[in-house]
Amino acid sequence: MRILVTGGAGFIGSRLCSELFKHHEVYVVDNLNPQIHGENPDKDSYNYRSIKGSVEFIKGDVSEPETWDRIPTNDFDVIYFLASETGTGQSMFESQRYFKSNVMSLALLNDLIVQGKVKCGKIILSSSRSVYGDGPVSAVDQPIPSKESDKCNPLSIYATTKLAQESLLLSGFRSVDKCILRFQNVYGPGQSLKNPYTGILSIFTSTMMRNEKVYIFDDGMMSRDFVYIDDVIQALVLSLEIKDEVLNVGSGRSTTVLHVANRLKEIIGSSSEIVITGEELAGDIRHNVACLESILKYGYSPTVFFDEGVEKFLDWAHSEGPINNGYIDSLESLRKNNILVNKRN
Repeated sequence: MRILVTGGAGFIGSRLCSELFKHHEVYVVDNLNPQIHGENPDKDSYNYRSIKGSVEFIKGDVSEPETWDRIPTNDFDVIYFLASETGTGQSMFESQRYFKSNVMSLALLNDLIVQGKVKCGKIILSSSRSVYGDGPVSAVDQPIPSKESDKCNPLSIYATTKLAQESLLLSGFRSVDKCILRFQNVYGPGQSLKNPYTGILSIFTSTMMRNEKVYIFDDGMMSRDFVYIDDVIQALVLSLEIKDEVLNVGSGRSTTVLHVANRLKEIIGSSSEIVITGEELAGDIRHNVACLESILKYGYSPTVFFDEGVEKFLDWAHSEGPINNGYIDSLESLRKNNILVNKRN
């Protein structure tokens, strides 16, 4: 098959491409955002280096028509639409950037397909657990798995753009097969250690490797479903044979943010102080964990759970060395823009 992967030099995209090019003709479009890839991707970007030379690579922004003009072919069996700005906090004060990248890019692709300028048999969209908003909880504040049929209630600009992507795909693209995957918190080797706005494992790891303070919002008992990159790739490959479905992709297990921080500190051997700030991040959720009943029917089976996966991630992170990710500056930006506020005051 001929496959296009937008955002194919990113964390998930590069790993997907490494799997796809074994059997398929693969094209990649990526803007190589410096916030993720550094100023010199040939030197600074582990993920870009991992696919360079193995796929047909086009540097460009998929929200711009001229990028599509530069792709050597306009006829694809499948387009994986992974290109997306991520990060709850940053989305709350850079909303135009998020809408351009996440929504306008997919709207442009719809128009190009309608106009016959791009041909595509199927689109597989990477969506997010954030579309649910706060997941359901028990009487004692224990998370209950979210089902695909649950009502969506996005609380952040980022989540709103992801739900808008889903709506665009389902209401447009009328001649195209579709599959939507709602990823939980994806982690593993290759996750950007440079981006201070998304990926708590990578943010905490970069900070703890420098023995600096780690700040945890609220009471630290917020929980997430951490899904290892290999299991995400498993779901993405399976989706080649799935159509007309919206599916959760996760581990089906819940882990608190405080447990993540303590476990990382223990394995790294860091002297970082863990500070629970009581602050509230606008647009953030307290709990979400995936109900996997739907995707299990297609043969998906999570294979790496948090305690094993975090050690694999840290083995890789140590090889990358301590990285200054601008963590403290990002917190100040959030506070300056009233996105991070102290609930105790």
